Amino acid sequence: MSASPPVPPLTPIFFLLPGVSFFNGLLKGFDTNLPENLESFHSADYPNFEILCSVADLNDEGGCRLYMIHLKVPDVNATLL
Repeated sequence: MSASPPVPPLTPIFFLLPGVSFFNGLLKGFDTNLPENLESFHSADYPNFEILCSVADLNDEGGCRLYMIHLKVPDVNATLL
């Protein structure tokens, strides 16, 4: 009786999914739901994503909140434009 050939390991489906970009348009100012909205992007249940956000002024409160969230979740690929 001959030995069976080795079975190749299965590739998890999340390695086959394409990468996606979330673009959060121009942030300006602050509203009461802004922190929760921004954090929801950072906690997306998707294996390969990046977040792109733009601000007109780095001193704007919306941009500052976004930067603080980026610091809290450093393993997320996020770019502030």
